[in-house]
Amino acid sequence: MATSEPGVDSPLALREKKAALNEVIELQRRLIEQREGSGGDNATNTSTSSDDEELRWYAEQTKRLEKFKHALNALRLQPDEFQLLVPAAWASGGGGGGAAREHARCALRVNARSQLTFVAHAGAVRPAADGSLDAAAAVFDADTADAAAAAGTPYRPRVFFVDQLRNVRAEAAAEGRQAVSLEWKPPHARAAVRCTCSEGDELAEVLGAHLRRCAAAPFGAIRRAQFAAQF
Repeated sequence: MATSEPGVDSPLALREKKAALNEVIELQRRLIEQREGSGGDNATNTSTSSDDEELRWYAEQTKRLEKFKHALNALRLQPDEFQLLVPAAWASGGGGGGAAREHARCALRVNARSQLTFVAHAGAVRPAADGSLDAAAAVFDADTADAAAAAGTPYRPRVFFVDQLRNVRAEAAAEGRQAVSLEWKPPHARAAVRCTCSEGDELAEVLGAHLRRCAAAPFGAIRRAQFAAQF
């Protein structure tokens, strides 16, 4: 697990804050829904003062709900890290995910500048007979594992920016895991890359938050120039 940037929450602390905010958001939604559900009880009360009070209550509670959502979105723009399985051919530098038989363990690091760094390790995972990756998580291809152990180094990291993505979609996968399909804009990849992750929904939400920010403020070219200047 990568260390956090100075002044930024660790991935564990970030998960805890997100979970707490999600709970608060759900409670706030229920509060509003319960008030709406009991609205019929006051249908005979047509006084202007009562109507004004009701409108003020809804305005205040809706404002609070939007504030909580905004805070959660801000957390999703903080640096984060996810553990994935990705097609080994793509991890080694291939253009597309395809239906590769082998997968590589990969850490996806997302920083506050909407930069995506995929750090995949050379040990490949073969799917089980039923096609699932979970059952094969500890089963490595012998030749690949031996080569990885001898080299002692991961694949070269693959670096992208969120605005190079065309689409992000969470999908169902093997039990206990989720899949996230990443569709890239040409020429970054020839096909969508299907990643398997235990936090697929949250990964999709994080990448979606970065995509929305990029769409609202198109600063991709400037950001890539700043990144290139570091090397």
